[in-house]
Amino acid sequence: SMNRLGNSPALMELATHHPLAKIRVAAAQNIEDEPSLKELLAQSRHKDKSVYRLCKERLDRLHESRKAEAERKTAIARLMDDARDLSTAVDSPEYKARFQVLEHHWAPLKEHATDDQRRIINNALETCAERIDEIARQQQSELADHAREEEARRAFHEVLEQLDAIDPAELDLATPGGIKAFT
Repeated sequence: SMNRLGNSPALMELATHHPLAKIRVAAAQNIEDEPSLKELLAQSRHKDKSVYRLCKERLDRLHESRKAEAERKTAIARLMDDARDLSTAVDSPEYKARFQVLEHHWAPLKEHATDDQRRIINNALETCAERIDEIARQQQSELADHAREEEARRAFHEVLEQLDAIDPAELDLATPGGIKAFT
């Protein structure tokens, strides 16, 4: 029956002046809005410990909820700036690690962001991921180039060793037949 009263003055009257503590607490439990809870907190101070404690706990939860929401908004804004900065940053050794940290921080905040914030952050992170892939491809290409250079260097040294092993005195390079036999 108290649910039908909503946040009416009658509910406040019951929570502050009804002779039965159970009724006062039940009425206080149905009060939702912050101004009414603050007013009831003030009126019940030093008069009704149960109602006072209930109002205090609910107001504390409201404040904690607001504080957590403000912290999430700040974290999302900071993450959005960091993601934008990283997406345009010069490649550095810690680029991939910074990207992974941003992804890690983004996961729990994603559901609290606006559509516009989600779009901006996801685009920036996608740009970062593409850069990381490009960096990996470049590194693979450089490794392959280095391996080919090493193979050519090894083959060149092998040919030099074979040439060093040839004794020019044993070769008959003065006649055409001797030259033909050498090749």
